[in-house]
Amino acid sequence: MLEPIVKMDSVITMVDALRMRDEFNCGENLNNDIKEEDIEKLIIEQLEFCNIVILNKVSLVDNDELNQIKAVIKEIQPKAKIIECDYANVLLDEILDIHLFDFEKTFSSAKWVHELDMNHDHEEHEHTLEYGVETFIYRTRKPFDKLRFSDFLEKFYDKTIFRCKGIIYFKDEYDNCLLFEGVGKQKELSQLGVWNASLPLEEQEILRKNNPRLDNDWDPIYGDRMIKLVFIGKDMNKTKIIEELDKCIYE
Repeated sequence: MLEPIVKMDSVITMVDALRMRDEFNCGENLNNDIKEEDIEKLIIEQLEFCNIVILNKVSLVDNDELNQIKAVIKEIQPKAKIIECDYANVLLDEILDIHLFDFEKTFSSAKWVHELDMNHDHEEHEHTLEYGVETFIYRTRKPFDKLRFSDFLEKFYDKTIFRCKGIIYFKDEYDNCLLFEGVGKQKELSQLGVWNASLPLEEQEILRKNNPRLDNDWDPIYGDRMIKLVFIGKDMNKTKIIEELDKCIYE
């Protein structure tokens, strides 16, 4: 007798409406022993990889707060179904045997992944605001100065920015493609590899021949090198952020 095959049916994230309200500036600030940035990081990472969001304790927030919370969730994870409830009272038919899980689709469903994958002709891309929650992209071909970018993170990366993620490179590490991730006060840089433009010409030609899409993003000066950062937040001073990031460019 064949053993039954176990398959992933869906990825479900449960979040507390009160916690969401406090963590994402929809109401009072938290006052406990858990570091705020740790909670934000956990919530955002769970929201980014899910099919269903169970929003619990909705009766404990008012209508306006609830709408703001949902706006935050949709900006982080626009593809997930939101189920509102109290005491985790959810119909099983809504969460079991629904066949929603697809790894590639779920992995790429987070807002930052979608935006990072899009080609934009301008340095930044605007989105319609809902309750002050928005996403925008900062993009440039030129490298950053590492010290100036570090200064930007210290002085201008504030609590209005929930999430920032994207690719980046520095003048003194010209060939290295880095991944920048920011959630709250936590910022990380990790190595993704080297830019295709840093490879020998023969290898570049082979790569571009096998992947024609590379030509869509190929610059005659910088090749595939670029800085592309997706910002998600509430009431962000977008003009100031862009202005300060422009100062990080190595000229």
